[in-house]
Amino acid sequence: MMEHDPIEEQAARWLARQDAGPLDAAAKAGFDAWIATSTRHRVTYLRLEAAWQRADQLRVTRQAPVLPPPRASVARGPWRRWAPAMAVAAAVALVVIIPALDDWPFAAGQKFSTGVGDRYTAHLQDGSQIELNTDTRLRASVDQTTREVRLDKGEAFFEVVHDDKHPFVVISGDLRIVDVGTKFSVRRDGDRLEVVVAEGAVVVEDMAHPNDVAPTLVTQLSAAVAQPKAIRKSPRSEEQVRDALGWRHGTLVFTDRPLREVAAEFNRYNRKQLVVPAEGPMGDIRIGGSFEATNIDAFARLLHSGFGLKVIDDGREIRISN
Repeated sequence: MMEHDPIEEQAARWLARQDAGPLDAAAKAGFDAWIATSTRHRVTYLRLEAAWQRADQLRVTRQAPVLPPPRASVARGPWRRWAPAMAVAAAVALVVIIPALDDWPFAAGQKFSTGVGDRYTAHLQDGSQIELNTDTRLRASVDQTTREVRLDKGEAFFEVVHDDKHPFVVISGDLRIVDVGTKFSVRRDGDRLEVVVAEGAVVVEDMAHPNDVAPTLVTQLSAAVAQPKAIRKSPRSEEQVRDALGWRHGTLVFTDRPLREVAAEFNRYNRKQLVVPAEGPMGDIRIGGSFEATNIDAFARLLHSGFGLKVIDDGREIRISN
């Protein structure tokens, strides 16, 4: 069941009111105040407005040949009544999910990998499964006595079948994650490893410095960031965990993140790269909302229309400036 985002619903209602006709002075003031409340309000509204326009064009194209002109205005009544739901549905429909290759066979020692912007689900012999995110490479060896995965690069979500006698082990560099049966993600960026636990618990160990760093238990709705000689654990809300795992559905979710970090995330999923100045106030612009991970062009258009930034696209890079 799809969970409703109250901000998306509010944006959809404003779109429906504007579609019904020009706002009066009081409504216009209310809309301006709502937009000014937060960056996420503005981003969500602009994203739904684009989806609304595309859906409206499709509706007109399909109805025009069969509806006589005198009844065209009457036909807009049902459209307005269902407008909030249609706006949200139209935005969701714009998300393109790359299908998994279910016929890819698994064998002991099998290597799995994804390209930039791709995702793939590997089904292991013990019933566990691994969802690989963009640009990820790992090796898995599962038999009657061993359950081990080596994450060489990228990010993956693990859904592990319970087995007390044979713990499930994920090794990445000098770090090891030991699990019995749970759901968690692991992301590797060089020597930095981030673990997010959605269900159950895992133990994170620094194999290179066992005397300096004690094994860390990371329980449900918690995360840990591990680097050489340091493992830091912190709690997460259900919403934060859900947002962190949004990539499983092709979505990037940001909450008040600086533009330079948002651009770096988009660049993980696209061959065309966003270029934002490393220094200066532009990179500090705060971004909030959910976006299709592989639609970097739409995000660049939003930066232009929503923030007034200059966008130069040469086909390989999208340079953002004032």
